Formats: sequence, structure tokens, C-alpha cells
Amino acid sequence: MKVSILMPAYNAEKYIAETIQCALDQTWPDKEIIIVDDGSADRTFEIAKKFESAVVKVYKQPNKGASAARNLAFTYSSGDLFQYLDADDLLSPNKIEEQIKIYLQNPDPDSIVACNLLYFTDNVVTGLEFPRCRQITTGYRTSSELLIDIFDYPIGTQTSMWLVPRGLIIKSGGWNEAISLNDDGEFFFRIISLSKMVHYCAKAIVYYRMPMNGLSNRRDSGAAISQLASTRIMRDCILSHSKSKRARRACCKFYLNSMNQFDDNGNFDKMAEKDVEELGFHVETFFKSPKHQLLRNLLGKRIYKACFKN
Repeated sequence: MKVSILMPAYNAEKYIAETIQCALDQTWPDKEIIIVDDGSADRTFEIAKKFESAVVKVYKQPNKGASAARNLAFTYSSGDLFQYLDADDLLSPNKIEEQIKIYLQNPDPDSIVACNLLYFTDNVVTGLEFPRCRQITTGYRTSSELLIDIFDYPIGTQTSMWLVPRGLIIKSGGWNEAISLNDDGEFFFRIISLSKMVHYCAKAIVYYRMPMNGLSNRRDSGAAISQLASTRIMRDCILSHSKSKRARRACCKFYLNSMNQFDDNGNFDKMAEKDVEELGFHVETFFKSPKHQLLRNLLGKRIYKACFKN
């Protein structure tokens, strides 16, 4: 069973060699590594080309974003299973092999496999940090339960955690190139929604390098619009499985988490509040305690949000 490791890269000259090497070091032998440079202005493409071989293929496109790079990499792929890997993250050497063992134990081809996620800042040995959010630590017999848990707690769904069969990527339609923020969360929400079962591999690890000034830190109006668009798609994935009170309430909690991260750019709050009301709730319902509600009333919504941003 062949695995395609797909890697978008943009201005990643500092880390890409280490990331390519960790992909090459994977103990699963039947693999290909497809790298797409997304119009980098540094030596990313030049460094990646030094690794080119029968296993590693390197391509280049004008700057269109990571989603477009991943979609292009997919068109060049020939694998049965897929590992997405950002150009600054790392995998434990056994990551793919251990996940494949679990995948092969289950007969349904539309299953996906998650794994452990550790955060680090620069050096894996010295820079490991505590998880920034709740992690998947068990399998799910129905994808809807995981979708609801992701919104409800929340549970992290970082790009490199997953091993995904080709068929699910085709069914999903690929990455949404119109979304610039939370593109990974939105894509894997659709993948999870289409999957039959979600398995967890305790022996596999992804090392996620915390971004300093990446897209995930944007708080401008464009980021707010992208977050709202992705949230609506993710909401619809949940509601396609269940319209229970718990499912609708989980959707609302995710809207509120997003609202706390942005100033009122592009009427984000108004649109989000309208969506929450259409789900049968009101934003006032979701304050964590009477103390939070009192503080919001005393400080005003804008100052309150600034104090409690995630």
C-alpha cells in the first residue's frame, strides 16, 4: 500500500530540509514525497530540489496559498493513503507505519486514522510544550460524535495528524482554495464527515512547530470573513449528521469562540450572532458563568472580548 506525503512550502528555507528528511526517514517503505513550492521568495525551492529523486518530486507554482499547493500535489500523486505535512513540522519515524497497521486492521476503506500531537517552538528535544488544546485520545465509531466534540471542547485537528485514503479526498472535492484561515480545520471537518470510522494510533506522533507570524495569527477583516465561511461549512457538516440540541449547541459554542478572537471586522459579530439565533440559541446563553456576564455588561462587548481573547 503506497503512501503519498504531500508538502506545500512557502518561504520555508529554515526548516524544509529537516522536514523532508523526516519524511524520507519514515519506516514505511512504499512512499512518495511530493513538494509544491508556493512561489517562495527565498531558497525553499532550491533546497527542496536537492532532495529530488525517484521518491521525492518537487514542483513550483505562483503564490496561490497552501490549499492550492496541496491540491496541485494531489494531482501528481499515485498513493493509496495520504499524509499531509507542512514544511516546518516533523513526524516520528514510525508515524505512518503505525497508522497503516491500524488502518489495515479495519476493513472499511473509508476509515481515517489520527495520532498524537506535540507542540514545539524550535528544537524538538528542548522546545516541547504542553498541548494547546484537547487531543484525540480514542477512536470514534461514528464521525458525527467527533465532529461535535471538536466544536464542543474543542479538540485539535492539525493537518499532519491524519492518514487519509484517496477515495475520501476525491469525495471531499479537495482543499477549499477560497478559504485562507482555518483551511485545515474546514478540510478535515469535511474528511471526517465523509469517513465511516475514526481510529486513533497511540504510537504515532506529529511534532507541530508553533507559528510566530503565520496565517493562524491573523485578526484582520479578511481573516474574519474566512473564519466565518469555514465555520459555516463546518456547521453544515455537523447538521448533515445530526440536528440534535447537543449538535446545535456545539456549533454555537464554536461561533462564540471565533467571535472572541476577532474585533468586529466586516460585521463578523452580527453575522455570527444571526447564525447562532438560526440554530435556536442566543449569544447570551453561552457565557461561562454569571461573573463573565457581569463583566461583559460592565466593560462593554468590545473591551470584554479584548480581555478574553484566546
